[in-house]
Amino acid sequence: MKKWLISFAVVIVLMLIAFYFIIPSRLVITNQLTIQCTEAATKRFLFDNTQWNKWWPGEKKDSSFTYRNDSYALRAGYYNSAAIVIQHNGKFISSVVNVLSSGKNAATVTWQSETGEYKNPFSRIIHYLKANELKQSIDDILSNLKTFLEKPENVYGMKIEQIIVRDTFLVSTQKTLPAYPATADVYALISQLQTYIKQQAGKETNPPMLHVLHEDSATYTVKVAIPVDKEIKGNGTIFFKEMVKGNILVAEIKGGRYTVSHAMDMLKTYVLDNQKTSPAIPFESLVTDRSAVSDTSKWVTKIYYPVL
Repeated sequence: MKKWLISFAVVIVLMLIAFYFIIPSRLVITNQLTIQCTEAATKRFLFDNTQWNKWWPGEKKDSSFTYRNDSYALRAGYYNSAAIVIQHNGKFISSVVNVLSSGKNAATVTWQSETGEYKNPFSRIIHYLKANELKQSIDDILSNLKTFLEKPENVYGMKIEQIIVRDTFLVSTQKTLPAYPATADVYALISQLQTYIKQQAGKETNPPMLHVLHEDSATYTVKVAIPVDKEIKGNGTIFFKEMVKGNILVAEIKGGRYTVSHAMDMLKTYVLDNQKTSPAIPFESLVTDRSAVSDTSKWVTKIYYPVL
C-alpha cells in the first residue's frame, strides 16, 4: 500500500513538472476565423459597440455586453485593431482584435487575449483550464459575428442584387425647385413625359424613375425619366437617352422619403465597401404610384445604382 502511494505521488509530481514546462507561464489566447464579408464592413460592426447590439450572442444593455458570465467592453478602436477589456472570473484581461483583408470580399479576424503570468505550477494549470473556457466563449462570439455578417441583409438592411441594365431607352426631363419636391411636383413632370410618350406612339416598359439633386442650400434639381420601348426624339425640354447595358445594383424597399434616403446611403456604403465605382447617377424606380397612395409606409421603391 505504501509503495502504491509513493508511486502515485511520484506520478503526480512528474505530471506537475511536465505541465510546468509544457504550459507557458504567460498565457495568451488566440482566436481566429475568416468571414465572407468585406474588411470595411467587418470593422464597422466590430470596432463600434453601438453596432454590437445587432449581433452580440449574449446579454446586452446599453454599452454593457455579457456572455457566459464574462463582460466585454470596447475601449478603443484604431485603423485595423481595437482594444477590448474582458472581465473573466473577477479578473480584468486585456485583449486586442485585429481585422485584415483576406481577399476581395473576405476578412480575417484575430483576437488575442493575455490572461497573465503564473509561476506556481498549480496556479498555472488552473488558469490554463480557465483560459480554455474563455477561448471557447470568444470562439462562440466570433462565430455569431460571422453568421451575422455573412448575410448582406444584416449588414445593409436590405437584399442587394447585381444585375445587367435592361431598360436602355429612356425619355427624361427635369426642373429646378427652391425646396425638396413634393409628390405633386414629381408627378407633374411624370405626367408630361407620359403624354409625350403617347404622342410619339411609344410604350412605357417600367415604372417612372426619380433622382433629386440637392445642388445648394436653396436649390433642388428634380430629374425624372421613363423607360420606353423604342427611340423617341426629344423636343428641347424632354430628352432621349440610351443607357449602356452595364452592371447595376438593385434593392427593393418599402417606406417614404427618409427610408428611401437611408437605403440609398446604405447602397453607397455597399459600393465603397466592395471598392466599386459608379459611372452614372443612382435613381429610384417608383413602383407604387405615390400620387394615388398617401400612406408612405405602403410605398414600394426599387433603388438602382450603376457600378463598374
